[in-house]
Amino acid sequence: MRFGLFLGVAVLMLVSLWALLRPLAEMPPGASASARVLADAPRRFVVDADAAPQILRLDVGDHVELSVLSAHDDELHLHGYDLALDLRAGEPGVLRFVAEHSGRFELELHKRDAQIAILEIQPR
Repeated sequence: MRFGLFLGVAVLMLVSLWALLRPLAEMPPGASASARVLADAPRRFVVDADAAPQILRLDVGDHVELSVLSAHDDELHLHGYDLALDLRAGEPGVLRFVAEHSGRFELELHKRDAQIAILEIQPR
């Protein structure tokens, strides 16, 4: 009797753990258009160029939208991706891209030679 009860509880726990920890399924080809839009929705970050540098964590394949605000005119550069954006003082500049490479990448201002963020992009 005790062994049967123990076995039943063990099976129930294993099934529960499997349900909680299983990998998420890929989106099937027949998924609705709205589901596809949500899957490709950009990861949005706001970066204050005059604040302390921050670390932004992403995954390869993420669509990224960086909104950067600076008190001074400058040129924003994302190393490793060779993306640049001219910033106007007090106006948010928006940089959009797809995170295609994993690693750590510096986001910096060229005129001030200041690092404003690090992008940590993890492989999926």
